[in-house]
Amino acid sequence: MYPVVTADEMRLLDRLTIEDAGIPGMVLMENAAREVTQAVQELYDGQSPVTVIAGTGNNGGDGLAVARQLTVAGVETLVVLVGGRELVSGDALTQLDIVDTLGIDIIEVDEDDVPEEAFEALELAGVCVDAVFGVGLSRNISGPAATILEALADVEAMIVSVDLPSGVCPNTGQVLG
Repeated sequence: MYPVVTADEMRLLDRLTIEDAGIPGMVLMENAAREVTQAVQELYDGQSPVTVIAGTGNNGGDGLAVARQLTVAGVETLVVLVGGRELVSGDALTQLDIVDTLGIDIIEVDEDDVPEEAFEALELAGVCVDAVFGVGLSRNISGPAATILEALADVEAMIVSVDLPSGVCPNTGQVLG
């Protein structure tokens, strides 16, 4: 059984791992992605695509790394990017650049619009990876992100969340928005 930590404790653990132990954030991202990829492959039916719903932060970067790893393993993978590309930075941007280089399909959901293709990607999936929000979430979810997450809640596919389901407060378990 793994211990449960608060959001602040998780941020502290990440910082200590990166700064004191000298393990780069990208290595942490790759390790998280490897574990999520393994979980997805255990659930994967071999026929339906996997849809990764990624946010613009580090949780989204984990999801983008999962999309890459699944694609390299021969799994048909689609990405729904919640938030504009211009909001992606740091290690997550590196992962986005790699996904682009590999030619993985990305459906962008911006602050004004949820394209129909995003809903279709959710409906077609055998497994969905929820990598929109992680332990850094501290506000109610609204707008297109809320629309996508509501649609995700209604899919028949298996859902694998990175860190925790998007929209759940990491400290209280309360649904935010």
